[in-house]
Amino acid sequence: MQRSLPQVPGPEHCARHLPATRGLEIGGDFHDLIRVPGAGQAAVVGDAEGHNVAAAGMMGQVRTAVRAFTAVGEPPGEVMAGTHRLLMDLEAELLVSCVYVHLDPATGVP
Repeated sequence: MQRSLPQVPGPEHCARHLPATRGLEIGGDFHDLIRVPGAGQAAVVGDAEGHNVAAAGMMGQVRTAVRAFTAVGEPPGEVMAGTHRLLMDLEAELLVSCVYVHLDPATGVP
């Protein structure tokens, strides 16, 4: 399990994640900071429904999909659309919410 955000150039960043349940520390919440090829970074926050192994598994699939679509240079709308298509193809039964913000420190425009 990743305990800290990756180092990326640009603005300072930090995150704190506290599990909703004590002791279990399992669930579908995630946050990430991803390098965008040639254009800054993306901040991602998401939540797969539930506090169990299924939610954690779904979260891993969503997080991996978001990272993969970002890594190949897709714009934010396509990152989310591609991730959605993947979840539909997997016939995911859990609700997932996710916000993706592309930050370009060079222009200051999100």
